[in-house]
Amino acid sequence: MWRKLTAVDTLRIAATGDGWRPTENRPLYGVLIGANIAAALFFGGFVYVSKNWAAIRPANDSTYLCLRSMYRVIDFIGLHAQNSVTTSAVRREFPTRSVQVGAELFVILTWLGLAAAMALVLWLSSHTQLCRAIWRRSAIVVLFFAAPLCYLCASWLTWDWAYEPVVKTGSFLTGSIPFAVFLTEVVCLVLFLLFLRRTRPQTWLRVLGIFLHFIFWMFVLWSETRLLLFPIYARGLILLVLPASALIYVLRGEELAPPAHARKALFGWALAIVLFAVASAVWSPARNVELSHPQDLDSVIVEVSRGPCYGACPAYTVTLHGNGQVQYASESGYSRVQTRKSGTADRQIIVKILQLLDQANFMTLEGRAFFWGFDSPSIGVRTSVDGRTKQVVCDSSFVGASNGRQARFIETAREIDTILASTTWIKCEGECQSPASSP
Repeated sequence: MWRKLTAVDTLRIAATGDGWRPTENRPLYGVLIGANIAAALFFGGFVYVSKNWAAIRPANDSTYLCLRSMYRVIDFIGLHAQNSVTTSAVRREFPTRSVQVGAELFVILTWLGLAAAMALVLWLSSHTQLCRAIWRRSAIVVLFFAAPLCYLCASWLTWDWAYEPVVKTGSFLTGSIPFAVFLTEVVCLVLFLLFLRRTRPQTWLRVLGIFLHFIFWMFVLWSETRLLLFPIYARGLILLVLPASALIYVLRGEELAPPAHARKALFGWALAIVLFAVASAVWSPARNVELSHPQDLDSVIVEVSRGPCYGACPAYTVTLHGNGQVQYASESGYSRVQTRKSGTADRQIIVKILQLLDQANFMTLEGRAFFWGFDSPSIGVRTSVDGRTKQVVCDSSFVGASNGRQARFIETAREIDTILASTTWIKCEGECQSPASSP
């Protein structure tokens, strides 16, 4: 049952010229706008991250941050996710079904968090008449063009990135077909507002316009967000939000105000705050823990290992203990003979290595989110300090962004490898004349 307009409401409408009831009494209105904007932002970010993933030289750590947050969800709900890179084998592991389930949940949670944030912004901005007027007049434009604008921004930012198998020519303004379609739609909208603004189109004509508009942009967004390793079906559900929200608004825009109920409204805003808080926790930066000030230096263990490849790549493990003991062991099958060495290192070297790990924010890294190849060597670091154990393994050839976390980790591991190569070896079995580690 809809609430009847009272005399006060009638006077308010007559005074303000506002045929809409106050926005705070229109929760479905905020839900439609918030869900649409959230879907637009989601697909814009998805396009940006997927192109960064496919780039020959990734520009930044956006892909790593998404995968790190995805593995947070996987670990929290207890799904089993194996590491794609390990120094014990050359063959890489494809994502398991558990990883795909976690990815679906992560995508849905991210979109719900964005939708909750947009709904809260709409609610906070609905307390002033100016903001209500702006949202009322721009709602249909937002519902139609938020997703295209977000996609075009992401496409413009990634236009010059080199990635396979797409080869682009020309500039974004002259070579992007979606941008040309967007300009055509804007021109048609302007012409409509100039010449036909007094004529209300029939319902079937409005539905046809929605259908023609979104069938093109849904195809563009769907094709631009395909992943090579496994599909993400949740993006299809989020994609349907775009035409559904516009269609509901156009057909029933004047009937989106159910009766305001204090408890229901309170429950709705509490749910929005909880969803936003959960999504923020998933995307929050990892907290670093310093390793360079251990309570018991003798209990410290730092292990650096290199994995094999399909070729002549060294495979070995060097272990440094807090008391100065160092052990080196090469992998059989990747050296002419199996080599084992033991020696000593100065305690200052141990502190220096821990400082290098702190500079790389080692305790915040998620090795499963790094880039990797199928036949290239790997490198890993494992630490045990004051009972806290951490291991990070990644591909040593595909380093991601040049200034990103994976590149810094690989450089730190190489520095530690070089420091341990200068160890004074006391006992050796095997290739004792060769250095402890290869360049």
